[in-house]
Amino acid sequence: PRVGDGLLRLDQSGEVIYASPNAQSAYRRLGLAADLAGARLDRTTLELAAPGAARDENLTYTASGRAPGESEVEARGVTVQLRSIPLTIDGARIGALVMVRDVTELRRRERELMTKDATIREIHHRVKNNLQTVAALLRLQARRLDNPEARVALDEAVGRVGSIAIVHEMLSHTPDEVVDFDDIADRVVQMA
Repeated sequence: PRVGDGLLRLDQSGEVIYASPNAQSAYRRLGLAADLAGARLDRTTLELAAPGAARDENLTYTASGRAPGESEVEARGVTVQLRSIPLTIDGARIGALVMVRDVTELRRRERELMTKDATIREIHHRVKNNLQTVAALLRLQARRLDNPEARVALDEAVGRVGSIAIVHEMLSHTPDEVVDFDDIADRVVQMA
């Protein structure tokens, strides 16, 4: 639980008995105009969910307080996370507590990170392709030369470009900040 979390207390039927101001505010951002107190949380939440948007299968169970769990509902560009804790006495359910958290900014950042990650992977892929193209052009040029010294020089250039490509590939596929130099050296030696 965090300071900004809202709290809902549900009775046995899933009707809201108490809604904290933060919970009420989160539902207002979803588009609820009325008060939460007295409303069936599962119905209200499903009505607010963006039509046509993918819904969490557990949303109804979580919003009704029937099962412990976590679900998210999205509407009007706002994402709210619900965490349900059923309350029982001697095995009989008497209601539930539902924690409500606005996770809109968190989901936006996650999408932004995924987009940036995909862009970086695409850039690495293009650099690798460009290096392979340069090496192929140098090989082509070397085959057309009659001068053995020039052919050797171009073959060495192909090896250097290949070494750069291997180092780039190793660095781009390493998620940590630590790179094993021996792995890179072994691959460059094998290529040479």
